[in-house]
Amino acid sequence: MSEAILNVCRGHYVSIASLGELLKRNPSAIRQQYLKSLVDEGKLRLAFPEFKTDPKQGYSTVENGTLDQTQQNESN
Repeated sequence: MSEAILNVCRGHYVSIASLGELLKRNPSAIRQQYLKSLVDEGKLRLAFPEFKTDPKQGYSTVENGTLDQTQQNESN
């Protein structure tokens, strides 16, 4: 399931509701069982890291463990 989540989130941010629909799983179960650990492991990044419980929160795959150009610009 982790690989499926990473594939769906590759290249764009995906909401928890959309993940649930696309993967045909309960969004709360996805959040509890997979998303937190994938974020903690650095495999997923949050759209709004300063607001972790934002209802519009999105998740995107971190490619090769590096920041994309947008994140690099934001951190400078």
